[in-house]
Amino acid sequence: MGCDDTTVTRFPAIDDITGRFFNKKADPETLPVSDKARKARVTTRFLNYRYPERDLSDTAGESGKASPAAGFPRNALAVLTIVDGPGRGSVLSIQKPFVEIGRDDDQDIKLEFGDDSVSRQCHASIAYYGAKIGFVVRNGLKPNPLLLNGSRIVDENRIAAGDLLTVGETTLRFDPA
Repeated sequence: MGCDDTTVTRFPAIDDITGRFFNKKADPETLPVSDKARKARVTTRFLNYRYPERDLSDTAGESGKASPAAGFPRNALAVLTIVDGPGRGSVLSIQKPFVEIGRDDDQDIKLEFGDDSVSRQCHASIAYYGAKIGFVVRNGLKPNPLLLNGSRIVDENRIAAGDLLTVGETTLRFDPA
């Protein structure tokens, strides 16, 4: 259904007299839409996907530093270790509740080890939803696939310790803090 489609859209409305809901017809031609908007490409953007910084005081000692036995960088929510592909052995820390993975400099997790099959912008993203839900990996909807433990991800999936994410030809092991 495009912007130039002349089909009538129905949306719920409240009858002023009875107070009951009914479907009201809306004519797209009478809605205030600019010509530029009618010809624009339709895209979808997820709103409210970024979350406030996590308070790490519950995982840190009295000094405010993470336990050295954990082996994680300070304030890391999780780490991604490259276990196969270019950059093997590199450890990348996730320090924000939402990160994007790609090759460009503006990506939170930069896979700049020569794997051109990794998308430049948001090949995948990882979000932390708190202790109850945990971490979720989301496909960036790029032509290059994202695999979780060898299976293609179409939308989003929860991830746990030891899960393997394959981004292009690079395989990353996920380990939460």
